[in-house]
Amino acid sequence: MKTHSRLLSGLLALLLVFGLILPGMPASAQPDGPEAPNPPAVTGSLTMALRLDYAQPLEALTDHQVKAALYQGDEMLGEVPLSATAQGLMGEYPAQITAKNSDGGEDATGWPKYMELTVDSLPAGYYTLELTGLGYRTCTQTVDLTTHAAYLALGTGDGTFTLGDLDGDGQVDAGDRDMLAAKLGAEDESLLPTYDFNGDGQINVVDLAYVNASVDAAGEAVFAQGAMLEPPVDYADAETALAGAGVTVESGSLAEVFSAQGAGAALRAEGELSLPIPFTQPTEMSQMAIVTPSWGAWRLARL
Repeated sequence: MKTHSRLLSGLLALLLVFGLILPGMPASAQPDGPEAPNPPAVTGSLTMALRLDYAQPLEALTDHQVKAALYQGDEMLGEVPLSATAQGLMGEYPAQITAKNSDGGEDATGWPKYMELTVDSLPAGYYTLELTGLGYRTCTQTVDLTTHAAYLALGTGDGTFTLGDLDGDGQVDAGDRDMLAAKLGAEDESLLPTYDFNGDGQINVVDLAYVNASVDAAGEAVFAQGAMLEPPVDYADAETALAGAGVTVESGSLAEVFSAQGAGAALRAEGELSLPIPFTQPTEMSQMAIVTPSWGAWRLARL
């Protein structure tokens, strides 16, 4: 896939007798006319892993009101607590919060190593993810969701969502340590949501050790790209090549085939069908999958 003119002929060789129905387009649901539906909106997912660098139970995250809010521009799309495994909506978008252990599996102890948030079906664009909590440094990260799904990792012991910002000045320093030291042994339960980080119901030397370890913490969020939101396929060239091979698009469109949200397409040929996929630009990918209801999936490895 070095140039858009290269056609991957023979990508899929299917012997068709009655035609091929691609994803989401059962024969009974095909449109009557040749008019193709509008291309599906380009959407993607955002996944954030919050690393808990100090041992904390879920109850401590609840007491400290640890939350994640998602913004697009100045508009808050939604806010969720990061203190329990849950599934619901972040605004109007599906969201999943999962407590995970050090192996990446779901935690069953109540003392997770990570809290993971995934928000799906977000329109392509730029977003701002904000993490807040009592006694934590507020963390704000811009997320690029224009071309790929986005992943980012933050931590409570690095320079992102740092545990121990007690005076709310945006950093953890000797002043915060002194504030907690002055509250050691306090019996006022109203202080616990701010100063009791290890969740044992006391303000003690463990909490002081947590804050002391966070003084002048360094480190930034780690970002990674996931799946492409919209493959750079030249649909006009592909349709021209199909027409030259005697293949017709009876309903839907090729754009629907290459979208996770697409309704699929119905292609018909009297003989062997070869589906070329010309790309508009050089593209590096690990695999591509096209799934049909009847024939399963064909995978292309390291194209």
